[in-house]
Amino acid sequence: MIAIFAHTPVLVIAGATISALGGLWANYSQNRDAATLSDKNEEIARLSQHIANAVTGGPTVCYLIPYGWVGPGSILCTHGDYPLYDVSIRVTDLQIFTRLAATPEGRLLLRQADAFVYKIPELPPKCSTTLPFTFDLHGDTRTWNIFFIARNGPFMQKLRMKLVAGKWEYANQVLRENGRDVACEQISPSYPRNPDSSISWD
Repeated sequence: MIAIFAHTPVLVIAGATISALGGLWANYSQNRDAATLSDKNEEIARLSQHIANAVTGGPTVCYLIPYGWVGPGSILCTHGDYPLYDVSIRVTDLQIFTRLAATPEGRLLLRQADAFVYKIPELPPKCSTTLPFTFDLHGDTRTWNIFFIARNGPFMQKLRMKLVAGKWEYANQVLRENGRDVACEQISPSYPRNPDSSISWD
C-alpha cells in the first residue's frame, strides 16, 4: 500500500498528461474535420458558381470595334471565360445624339441616334465574329456608346476614335452593369491623352 501511495504523484501526472494529449488530439481532429468540411463547402460553392456562370455568362462581356479601324464591317469580340447568351446590341452615335438633344423637337427623335440594333443568340468565350455594321468614320473625332444586354445583365462600351496624323486611333472601354467597374480596356499608343495621361471618355 505504501508503494502505491509513493507512486501516486507519478500516476496523477501521467494521467493528466494522457488526458491533455487526448484533449489536444481531439481538438486537432475536430479542427482537421472542420477544415476539411470548410474546404469541401468552398469547392461546392466554386463548382456551383462555375455552373451558374456557364448558364448565364458570368463576368464575360463583349465589345464592338471597326474592322481593322477602316473599311466596311465591324468585329464583335468576347472577353471572358464563359459564353454569352441572348445578346442585344444597340450602337448610339453620340454626335447625332448630342445634336438631337439640343432642341425639344430633336429630343423626340433621339432614337435616330441609334445607328445599329442587333441580336445574337449565343457567343462563345474568347472569340470574335464579324457583324454587318460599318462605323461612320469622318471628320477628326468620332464617339459612340454601345449598349449590351445579355443573360448575365447589361453592360456598356465606350468607343472613342480620333484622327491622328492620318490614322484613326482608338480608346475602348467596357463598363459593367454598375457603370463604374471596368471589365476591359484597350487604348492605342498614339491616342491623345490629357496632361495627367488620363483619357477623356465623356
